[in-house]
Amino acid sequence: MIIIVLTSFLCFLGSASASVEEADTLLKWKASFQNPDNPLLSSWILPPNAANSSHSRKEIAAVWYGLNGSIPEEIGQLRSLSDLALATNDLDGPIPASLGNLKNLTYLYFYDNLLSGPIPPELGHLYNLVEIYMYGNQLSGAIPPSFGNLNKLEVLHLFSNKLTGLIPPEIGNLTSLHSLSLFNNSISGSIPPSLGNLASLTLLHLYGNQLSGSIPKELGNLKLLEDLEFADNLLSASVPATLGNLSNLQ
Repeated sequence: MIIIVLTSFLCFLGSASASVEEADTLLKWKASFQNPDNPLLSSWILPPNAANSSHSRKEIAAVWYGLNGSIPEEIGQLRSLSDLALATNDLDGPIPASLGNLKNLTYLYFYDNLLSGPIPPELGHLYNLVEIYMYGNQLSGAIPPSFGNLNKLEVLHLFSNKLTGLIPPEIGNLTSLHSLSLFNNSISGSIPPSLGNLASLTLLHLYGNQLSGSIPKELGNLKLLEDLEFADNLLSASVPATLGNLSNLQ
């Protein structure tokens, strides 16, 4: 299933032509699908006289089901986009680096697809992101340190991929984060002590990786933590006494 919610077209645009240009980009993508005549897409057309409209507010919404293929680089032209949900499809190929142009994006849902390749570091330019769901794909490589720039981020779910490398210490900059789930990857190295800065965190899932070394005592600072899972790693057996401070653990 593909769902694209273009709620940002409700926002003020510099000109009517801006929304028409972005809609045209989506229509070109629609034409590239194997089933562009799907009746579920029949209502998704450019409104009549859109180019001549004097209104500064536009609304374009599209709900797409049962589609596959890759995400085109041109999606980076949709600069008014605020919500992008392409979850639970058969989308394959890489995540386009051009997504880093979508500065208004707040919600990014790519979970349960066949996406592969690295996570583009350009996503770290999306300073308004609140939620990232990319789990259940075949993404590889390391988590970009640039994610540490996303200071509005509340949810980062990258579990069940093929990620490798280290957990970037920069993740500790995400003080709004309340859910961090990285389980079932091949992430290695130590758990960065900077994760102890995530004072809003309620869920931390790191199990099923290749993490080594000791559990940082700084995790005892996460007083709101309710769900903490480290199993199936290469961590040392000792548990820091500071974890006794986590009275909300369930």
